[in-house]
Amino acid sequence: MTSLPHVSVTISENEDDVDKSSVESTEPVDETNRGSNEELRDVAEHPESGQEREELLSGHPESGQEREGLLSGHPADELLQENPDKARNPLILRILMLLILLTVLVSSIYILVFFPKNNDGVTLPLLSNGTHDFHPTVILLSLDGFRYDYLTRNVTPYLTKFYQDGLQAKYLIPSFPSITFPNHYTIVTGLYPESHGIVGNSFYDPDLKDYFYYKDPKRSFDSKWWGGEPIWVTAVKQGQKSGVSQWVGSSSVIKGFMPTYHHPYDPNVTMDDQVSRVMNWLDLPFDERPTFISAYVSDVDSIGHSKGPDSVELNDILKSTDNMTRSLLDGLNRRNLTGIVNFIIVSDHGMIAINDSKVIYLEEIFNTSKIYPLDGYPLANIRPYDDSETSEIYLKLKNESLNKPWECFLRDEIPERYHFRKSHRISPILCIPLIPWAFSYHRNSTSKGLMGTHGYDNLESTMRGIFLASGPEFRAVARKSKTNVINGFYNVEVYNIIAKILRLTPAQNNGTVGGILWT
Repeated sequence: MTSLPHVSVTISENEDDVDKSSVESTEPVDETNRGSNEELRDVAEHPESGQEREELLSGHPESGQEREGLLSGHPADELLQENPDKARNPLILRILMLLILLTVLVSSIYILVFFPKNNDGVTLPLLSNGTHDFHPTVILLSLDGFRYDYLTRNVTPYLTKFYQDGLQAKYLIPSFPSITFPNHYTIVTGLYPESHGIVGNSFYDPDLKDYFYYKDPKRSFDSKWWGGEPIWVTAVKQGQKSGVSQWVGSSSVIKGFMPTYHHPYDPNVTMDDQVSRVMNWLDLPFDERPTFISAYVSDVDSIGHSKGPDSVELNDILKSTDNMTRSLLDGLNRRNLTGIVNFIIVSDHGMIAINDSKVIYLEEIFNTSKIYPLDGYPLANIRPYDDSETSEIYLKLKNESLNKPWECFLRDEIPERYHFRKSHRISPILCIPLIPWAFSYHRNSTSKGLMGTHGYDNLESTMRGIFLASGPEFRAVARKSKTNVINGFYNVEVYNIIAKILRLTPAQNNGTVGGILWT
């Protein structure tokens, strides 16, 4: 595998200091465009733009068919053939020149409207499903907590059929720590958590003197937390449209931008709701339709935590997820879009079975009143209130860990392979337990009663996620490699894969330049 360069993105309380390597937005966010409902209603009530487009297309040759020359069959040709002497008449010459100019003008307008370039000057292909035109389009679906070997349980026939018609990585390796917020943001930025700044589901920033907590929108939606550049911002900055439903970070203004269309996280949203949102975006008029669409589904992760990865209930939710996949594929087939849309299904991490007997209580090792109450379960993220206490607490943990099922590191000594040391948001002391052990700060821990969890060493096989893909770009890769099953790779690669398909110039990231599937 191509080696992954390290990119560090400094997070600062001052928004202007975030990621100076990328071009900052010069346009303010349109507050009226934060939600898609009003815009969708406006499109439904004013279909004129689609009608005008059909009128403009009428009389033009089909895509891919060209006349023998730019002016072939032009009225001026007949005029010259019938009476060449008249061409010497100044009036006729003026008319001829006017006709030529009008032809060039109309042709230029057609090219600009239907073969636009992104802001970096790349021409976007125009594709047709037989009735409507499309630019290259990507759907990215996340199935939170879908462990890679769930596909072998023979309860997901449509997911199996899906990747057999495209591409499957043997597994997708999460970034460390293998938990939801850091990894979902890594998938869409191509950056390790130490670089994009979302280093946990909750953490403390000593520079901002503030806590990030994923269940508190008033905190987590603030732009100050989010470094890097998610793919939906890359798309919008370069003239394309994006539709994002419930993805981590999509409710925040990042570099001055939000998705073109956006649905914030709502625990009451069903799988059927997500299918409808995706299809509704695909059904928008040509000039309103997003080229990047993403949706997040949490059901598999939720059941994995509450019932365990080996439960009957987990297999039942896998079947429901498979039916959702069938609905999405049926929607694409009905619209004749399987040759146009590239559809990617990923997960952020896996899951392991746990029980309450494998808990390491930190208050039995040192005085936990001296540290910030950070939730890092199953890890221990230890940040003393007084920096001078760090060495003493670390030595106690280090000595206690001898012949015990865990390791503890000072931040600067965390092994390089974790890519988890170069951010001030990472706690000064990190303790990583062996599976299935877990750290807790107190005996009445809210983790009691859980049947499954994740967050361990990202190279553990049970932490692996999935990467499945279908569509013209992935079928081409499968044909070239003569297989539709490829080796596993790290999830920092997904951003560049999407950017290449959409002809976007990627922001700085830790993935393989040009996309790992093509190198």
